[in-house]
Amino acid sequence: MKITKGLTPPDPAKVGRPREYNFQQMEVDDAADINASYQTVYACIRQFKKNDEYKNWSFRIEKVGKTEKKVRVWRTA
Repeated sequence: MKITKGLTPPDPAKVGRPREYNFQQMEVDDAADINASYQTVYACIRQFKKNDEYKNWSFRIEKVGKTEKKVRVWRTA
């Protein structure tokens, strides 16, 4: 084992998997087409809203066409 002294841990905000969808860049009344299932996008939005900064944001998700792998997301508030 090699011990390194004075090495600070990484910033917690940068630890983990990067966001797949950039909901934080959306403004009210913006829409985004996403090639993913409704359930996938719903889960991503739920996880995104766990951050205190974004917990009051609201979104609307609708399937586009008859395919299950494309949805449109609006930021409504």
